[in-house]
Amino acid sequence: MPNPNLYKGDKQNFISDCIKTNINENRDPEQAAAICFSMWRSRKKKKGKKKTAADILRELSMRLSFTFLGREPTEIEKKKLEQILGKYPQEELKQLSSLTDKWWYKSSDPMTKNPDQMRLLVMSFYDEVLKDFLKKHTDDTELQEVKKIITDVGDQKQRVHPAFIIRMIRDAIKEEAMEKKAANNVIYFGLFFVPPESDKLFDTSKIGSVLDKKIPDPHVTFAFRPTPDKLPPEELWGEKFDVTITGLGNDGNNQGYKVSIPEELKKYYKNDAVPHITLSVSNVGKPVNTRNLSFENIPNFNVQGILGYFDGTKAVLGKSQK
Repeated sequence: MPNPNLYKGDKQNFISDCIKTNINENRDPEQAAAICFSMWRSRKKKKGKKKTAADILRELSMRLSFTFLGREPTEIEKKKLEQILGKYPQEELKQLSSLTDKWWYKSSDPMTKNPDQMRLLVMSFYDEVLKDFLKKHTDDTELQEVKKIITDVGDQKQRVHPAFIIRMIRDAIKEEAMEKKAANNVIYFGLFFVPPESDKLFDTSKIGSVLDKKIPDPHVTFAFRPTPDKLPPEELWGEKFDVTITGLGNDGNNQGYKVSIPEELKKYYKNDAVPHITLSVSNVGKPVNTRNLSFENIPNFNVQGILGYFDGTKAVLGKSQK
């Protein structure tokens, strides 16, 4: 079988050579074309957009759909497979992709319709690809159940199409991602200041007068739209931390402090700007521009902030919804 990665982007010549090779191996032209176009789409590219887990699984599903002749799992089998396969994190899918690549290219006759050869091929897929992948999160009993579903003919007189298993993994990943998206309603997180601590920030003896719009929930923003894995651990939410005020800036549109955050929280600070607190803005000012102020050093003083997040409507100063 020709390797599409050796054709340096020459699709026409690869498809032509590939179809000829497949026809010489007794496949009909339609099957040959399907295999060759699938191989071309799945070739490795030197540059381009990084593949997501969904992209990887989509390619695997396409390949397997041309590789196996099989049936869709029954409802009972689906529920069991969903229960087993729902345990796998997305980061392990690349390993599955690599294993499937190796198996795909060494399979001598993936389009066979001979039942005995088909059984050997499916057993090969289980033993060489799925078994090692599954055993990381699956006990021996569940391994045997998966093997039975994949390799046994049973009452259906036909084995389950392994592509359905890959698609079920993909669907489980989509559901997991949607759950995380729904759970993670953190617009931004950081240290928030509430009375009486916030009153210290607006002490006129320190800042003079405020601008047109006073910020109702002064805070230090650590990260905007963080992914769940970037959030601090649950036990830190709602805790109080000392923040040191080190500088003051006011350009007529933005007024704010430069601050120093606690050492233990610095690893969660993902903002590219110096840590700061916006106090007030003019009618045309925007809080985001406080980062651009030239801060002048002032006598340091400490205030306590609470680790919390903004959910789009209010500051939440309790447990995060990761």
